[in-house]
Amino acid sequence: MAGAAQQRGDELLTEVEVGPFGPRPGRRVAIGLEGLLHRVAEATLKDFLDRLGQAIVLSQTGAADTMRS
Repeated sequence: MAGAAQQRGDELLTEVEVGPFGPRPGRRVAIGLEGLLHRVAEATLKDFLDRLGQAIVLSQTGAADTMRS
């Protein structure tokens, strides 16, 4: 569902930015950079949450000391 919303948002941005003389190249670069930064932020957050989840599970099993070394 989120992918469909993202695609629709990109379509709307494209419709606003494409004028009678074609798309503005600077805007296309900005949209591409925005997408890249979004993916980096998403990957960073996922990594953090994965590590946090692992730390919680290990702390519950008494294996937290193995994670520190």
